[in-house]
Amino acid sequence: MSKKNSSGRNLKILVVNDEQQVPTVDHIELVVCPSPLLPEGDFRIGNWRQHLWMWMNQDVPHFDFLLIDIRFNKDTSDPLYFSEALDTTQNPLGLLHALPLVGQLTSSRMPFVWGIHSSAKESVVDDPVATICYGLLCAMDHANQPDLALEKEFQESKMNVSRFFKDRLLNDQSVTDDPQGTIRRLVSKYRRAFSRACQDKLALNYGRLDQICANAQDFLDGKSTLELIQEGSITVGTGLMSDDISLLSFFADVTEWTQDTVAHIILPELRKLQETQKYTDIYPTVVKCMDQLDPDKGSSMKAADVVGKEVQVSDSERYGRVCVAVILCACLRLLHNQWRLEGRAGSAPKFKTSSLTEELGYPPGDMKWADNRLKTFFGNSMRPTIFRDMLCKNTEWHGFLRQCGVKYWGRLNEGWKQIQLKKGVHESEIAQFRLPECLVAPRDYMTS
Repeated sequence: MSKKNSSGRNLKILVVNDEQQVPTVDHIELVVCPSPLLPEGDFRIGNWRQHLWMWMNQDVPHFDFLLIDIRFNKDTSDPLYFSEALDTTQNPLGLLHALPLVGQLTSSRMPFVWGIHSSAKESVVDDPVATICYGLLCAMDHANQPDLALEKEFQESKMNVSRFFKDRLLNDQSVTDDPQGTIRRLVSKYRRAFSRACQDKLALNYGRLDQICANAQDFLDGKSTLELIQEGSITVGTGLMSDDISLLSFFADVTEWTQDTVAHIILPELRKLQETQKYTDIYPTVVKCMDQLDPDKGSSMKAADVVGKEVQVSDSERYGRVCVAVILCACLRLLHNQWRLEGRAGSAPKFKTSSLTEELGYPPGDMKWADNRLKTFFGNSMRPTIFRDMLCKNTEWHGFLRQCGVKYWGRLNEGWKQIQLKKGVHESEIAQFRLPECLVAPRDYMTS
């Protein structure tokens, strides 16, 4: 069946390759890379000079996939590699070019994947530069997807990391001299990375996803057309940004859209995405906790006890998220009270951390629980004071945290409105305080 153009952008692939020929796959967009010699740019990073130029001008484009050619023997702008002048050495510097590109995205909130296409892995497997670079790329992958084999290697009393990565590269069946095949495998790998990110960093538009799944089921039941599915797109937000991905691109590895592929590939993958909602839909639990911690209602409970009553501590992922969201909502409640007293919105938070501890049910100055929960979730550099000061700044928080904050702020505004109405204040005269900067609507990811 023919494929109709869909809404949303195509996924983007950045190619690291010193060869002139650049592989293409339908519905995957080649990234145009800046070049000092080509004003219109190039569809690849093809040499060291060009790569230097990109970083010097801070002009490294966004991408979703990185396709890496190991061998870089045709690049004449870089220094000769050991015995390269004698044509006896395979240059593995494509892996080295990939390192800063992967490194900068590892700490970002958007999912991405990398893959290697090359017939040169056997000739470079004993090269220390190839082994080190490949190992670092795998370690960066571990930051987003736990690598159990790598973790086990580091638990060994006499580990041989060099041998571990040599063997892995040599036995990596995905490293072949088939760039189109590698790209299609990357699409599938990207969906897995995307699904993991939806459990943590991304705020997926589940309403739109539910509609796509309904359209797919209607197609299988003979009630709808294939084109209606293909026109769909997947929408996500992350911190201050949003993204809209074409469904045709999201499934670019599916070469034929038929009853069979929709039933056995596309719809099951979309159902898996729907299941990620259980990791993000924590707001009802957070509201229960906040109601039990409300000092205005005479609460004397501590946050740890309240959260522990609503969430099993053994469910460490959900427990940690609820704890952090409770701390955020306690901060928002104090900020809302501050703005109400000042009669205006936008001022920086002036409440002391001792007020926050009381809001969480602890004696003034007892920050141990909040401090531990924030460090566990964000890392050791996070402190309650830093967290408080982020409220009125553009902050790229996790999607679930922003969603909780937006909903709770609306609840605070509605509560304030009801108080004023009971006092006889006309609705038109009641101030509804705008969202703090940390909760503002997202920008577009690919154009920001």
